[in-house]
Amino acid sequence: GDDGLFVGLYNIQSNGTLRDVEMGVYNVQGGVQLERESMTVVWPGGSVGWDSAPNDGSCPVGEVNMQGICSKCDAGTELREGMCQPCKKGTVSVRSGSECTPCSEGVADAEGMMQCVPCPPKASRSASSLGVSLDECLCERGTYRKGAECLDCAAGAECEGHNARPQPREGYWMEVNCSELGGEVDCGDEWDKVYDCSMAELFSLSCRGNYTCAEGHTGVLCGVCLPD
Repeated sequence: GDDGLFVGLYNIQSNGTLRDVEMGVYNVQGGVQLERESMTVVWPGGSVGWDSAPNDGSCPVGEVNMQGICSKCDAGTELREGMCQPCKKGTVSVRSGSECTPCSEGVADAEGMMQCVPCPPKASRSASSLGVSLDECLCERGTYRKGAECLDCAAGAECEGHNARPQPREGYWMEVNCSELGGEVDCGDEWDKVYDCSMAELFSLSCRGNYTCAEGHTGVLCGVCLPD
């Protein structure tokens, strides 16, 4: 460039305003000659003057420059694209300065989480699932889901686990019309109740299991005879 060019910078002052500051003059032999005494520079973090100048802003690996101070990202965040950002769903950062890692068990159903939320008792999720929702937690075989819980299969029923509905065994009956079992009737909290068909002595052999009745029978406990 030409000799005698003024060199300046934009400096954010302590009150938040932006000021155009003349910092020196350029010449071919000496480069930029700073006019230190004629200008006041405010550095990130609020320090003032050339003697308070921070380093070049570089920080050790895993740390980020926050207002002139090198700091580790908080738990629940990680250093990404040059700044501390919340962990994405399905991942957590358990301590400051650590990377966000996927949940091996349980889920992280929100951003910025520090710990995985465990699946309910008697439930687990597949290692191939994303780990972003408790809906991924599937009940173990021999249990069934009721609300957010996995309950042991009742006597007289079979439970395949996962989110499958319980199935009545032969000699037992369940109200298949309950909305929780795929029907349209609101059965309240007793939708999973299993009835012993021997209570209806005349029709004790009519309950064939798996929500079916013997031919010619229907209704509660398979106790209604269909017309010929």
